[in-house]
Amino acid sequence: MSKTPKVVWFVALSVLSAEPAQTGTYVYEPASDGDDGHLIDGSTWDWLPNEATVSDLLVNLGQEGTSTYDNALGFHLSDLVEGQTVADARLRLNQQGGEITNDLTVEISAALDLDPRATAGAARFGLPRTAARVYWTISTPWDSSGQQIAKYAETPDLSAIVNEVVAQTGWDDGPKDMLLFLELLFANGGDVVVRYDDTHGPYWDEGNPGIRPARLRVSENFRDAFWGKELLCRPKPTSMQVNVVPHVNADVIVEWGTNGITFPFSTGTFVPGGQAQEFTMDGLSPDSEYFYRILVRPSGTGPFETGPTRSFLTMPVPGQEGRICVTSDIHVTNQLALGLDTHMELLETTLDYMKDYLSPQKYHLWMDLGDVVVIRAMRIAFDEEEVEQRYRTGREYIDRVGHSLPFILVRGNHEEVNGWDYDSTPNNTMTWSGKSLLKYFPPPMPDEFYAGNDSTYPDLGIPGDYFAFDVGDLRIRCLDPFLFTNTRPHNGHGETGGSLDGWDWTIGTMQYNWLHDDFVSQPSLFNLSTIHHLTSCYAGPGHYYGRGGIEIVDYSIDSRPTFEWGGEDSTGANVISTKRPDFVYGAPHDMIVSLGGQAVIKGHDHFHARQTLNGMIYLTMAKPDDAGDHTGDLWGWRWVSHYPEQYTFVQSNSGFYSIVVDDTTAKYSYIQTYPTGGMGIIRDSFSFLSSPETGVDAAAPRAVKTTAIHTIWPNPARAASRVTIGYELGRAGRVRLALYDVSGRFVREVFSRDTVAGNHEAHWDGRDRHGRRVAPGVYFAKLEAGDRVDSVKMVLVQ
Repeated sequence: MSKTPKVVWFVALSVLSAEPAQTGTYVYEPASDGDDGHLIDGSTWDWLPNEATVSDLLVNLGQEGTSTYDNALGFHLSDLVEGQTVADARLRLNQQGGEITNDLTVEISAALDLDPRATAGAARFGLPRTAARVYWTISTPWDSSGQQIAKYAETPDLSAIVNEVVAQTGWDDGPKDMLLFLELLFANGGDVVVRYDDTHGPYWDEGNPGIRPARLRVSENFRDAFWGKELLCRPKPTSMQVNVVPHVNADVIVEWGTNGITFPFSTGTFVPGGQAQEFTMDGLSPDSEYFYRILVRPSGTGPFETGPTRSFLTMPVPGQEGRICVTSDIHVTNQLALGLDTHMELLETTLDYMKDYLSPQKYHLWMDLGDVVVIRAMRIAFDEEEVEQRYRTGREYIDRVGHSLPFILVRGNHEEVNGWDYDSTPNNTMTWSGKSLLKYFPPPMPDEFYAGNDSTYPDLGIPGDYFAFDVGDLRIRCLDPFLFTNTRPHNGHGETGGSLDGWDWTIGTMQYNWLHDDFVSQPSLFNLSTIHHLTSCYAGPGHYYGRGGIEIVDYSIDSRPTFEWGGEDSTGANVISTKRPDFVYGAPHDMIVSLGGQAVIKGHDHFHARQTLNGMIYLTMAKPDDAGDHTGDLWGWRWVSHYPEQYTFVQSNSGFYSIVVDDTTAKYSYIQTYPTGGMGIIRDSFSFLSSPETGVDAAAPRAVKTTAIHTIWPNPARAASRVTIGYELGRAGRVRLALYDVSGRFVREVFSRDTVAGNHEAHWDGRDRHGRRVAPGVYFAKLEAGDRVDSVKMVLVQ
């Protein structure tokens, strides 16, 4: 029997490393207090006149009453050279409120100061301005909620101004810190506040930047200015799609081939500015490497600009090895707006390391379990333009490696595609966010390879919210607890009016039945379910916002209600048949276990936790970008304390997850990227083994075979040091732990004994069975518990 398929005011500026590093793209922002732009045509930094206690700066775009001020923003254009031309330049303001009497018209020009050290203060009056002018009209009032996350406003393209300045004779003769001045001139009244937050320190304090009020982004080439560069999406064994979002009308061609030298296959079309386009590379072979590049130009003008050559792997089929990397809770727009440079730098480090971790092999797929962007947290996005700007900013970071790792987003709460926001009109947060998600992070859509939600929603279309697919012998089912939750259960982020009823969280009957039917119709050797957070969603009395693991899936663990996911009320009684009469297969947890589910991976809590319930592993994911928040410090709570110690193996941030599967084993590993001194250490690991064929109906659920060596520390270790081996048993029994060398020769038995279920530790002193120190090299710790076996590599160094 065969196996079952199984990212000016005058301030000194510098290139900021927290922006995603992109070839030919430079970002300039304020960096010091030494050149703050006072007296430039009357421009000042000024405290809000009527709100002295508010830690914002007033940008005098026509200050209260009849007074108006001119304002100049200075930038060190340190990366440009005389005579160079740039393709695109945009000034972005991070504003935090204001009133606009009429449309606010801004005239932008520039001046060049070749020797800023000699022309301080008022001496800068009269500098010659550029002939080029760009006009910017602002019509929408800016939110002044006083909360932390500000709304971006971005000017039209300023490249004509920048190019005129850079073309001036003497550009290369001045000091290295040459400055560009932009002046904003206004015809109508209104107040505008640019956000500055002293909670995080004055903007220009070194090492404590606070919220950045302005940034100038300059792109040398046409492709560099795209709102979305090439992003691989919707991967299959025989095809791959690449998504691009040009900033203006563009002609785009995608070429591909098998050697990176010749590109015999191509497809291309005109793409309207600001619109997304997916190009399909088809006729491919499974689990094979292909090379591609994009050619772009402003529509109908000039030669094509050729982008860099990229490569990817197509998806494997059953019997071939599949390799997946997973992240969660990046929160890009939060971190940037709050000036959290260390987070962004660590995110870049993690993404780069993740892309190359398996070198010379590659991952077939990169999944993120949600909260890449933040639409509702500390300041709610209130119009469609702002929502899209946040998605666009998030896309800048995903683009860092998404050109080579096909990307799938399992949406989180901060993506805000919520049923309770949807009113079947174009003007609601759910529709705005849903459209931007489809545009910038195109999800799988139901077809011959992907299963999923094929319903159509007005003004949105097919939402792409839940879906399933195979990576070799692993079936991955991605769930959405948001679209079908039609009543907001919580009062998170300062909101009011939530029901505070945990039963309002739901995956909905349609998704529930689809999940059951997919398990039955698509039997696989290995099964993984992913969800941003469980619909148990108990985070303390009256606060139902989705924290926790198995302690909110089974009442007996911690005496908490389990709501929909576990089916129990606040007394522990199973009431799923009353609360969810259409859930005919029981609570989701019970249904997934009965159908052979092996693992559920969730995000949301910002640290690593592994738990086992009824033979199924629940894995809570750490963040990939957190150098200081080690144990899920959210809203002043340490959520690690809410995970019961006796049931939970906990590790701190930061890192990513690796899943490697073939037709015998599915191995899950948590890879450390912070602290960087331990980069690449496997901080937790567990495996599932496929069952031998025994004549059981292939469609029946297979037994779960878990092994759990979860920690080897230190690793690498010095040959003379003591090594701790942490492991977990799902049930009591005879257990043997032994060491072998790289050739498979027996080194030493650490122990062989009857052991109770739970988490345990053993220690090895680096000696063989004769008591002699072993030589430096590669060794394997092998854990045997009945028919369960796990083997983990360790390295001993001199």
